[in-house]
Amino acid sequence: MTLREYLNQAFYIDGLIRSNRLEVERLRALISVTPGSDLTKPLIRTQAQKRYLENTALKIAALEAVIQAEIDDLLELKKRIRRIINAVDNAKLRLILHKRYIELKKWHEIANEMNYGIRRITQLHGQAIAIAEEAVKKHCLLFPYEPMI
Repeated sequence: MTLREYLNQAFYIDGLIRSNRLEVERLRALISVTPGSDLTKPLIRTQAQKRYLENTALKIAALEAVIQAEIDDLLELKKRIRRIINAVDNAKLRLILHKRYIELKKWHEIANEMNYGIRRITQLHGQAIAIAEEAVKKHCLLFPYEPMI
């Protein structure tokens, strides 16, 4: 695994978290439109409705546990990424890496914030990666690159 691949794991884990949160929202919406789901009103529910609500609630709880584990993984990965970024001496290059891999910003967002073109930002990013790779080798910051997902 290359350093870029390692750093990009943050995007993938963040994507998983977003996807799972959307699934939780979808499940909550299903519960809210299920007949008899308003628990404040006295309503006679069938056994099937009760089972459906219970099963959906269990799915939501399980998915929320997965989301929390993914958040923990992302925080741990970002901690490791920060160590790598902090090994880069140049503040401008460090900022580009931070915006990309900690804040998870897109290239055009970084370019706009730093008043550069996208092409220049990607060139500077390449320089930053090269410096970070040397720092990783020199200081054994992360070897071998351990995939988080």
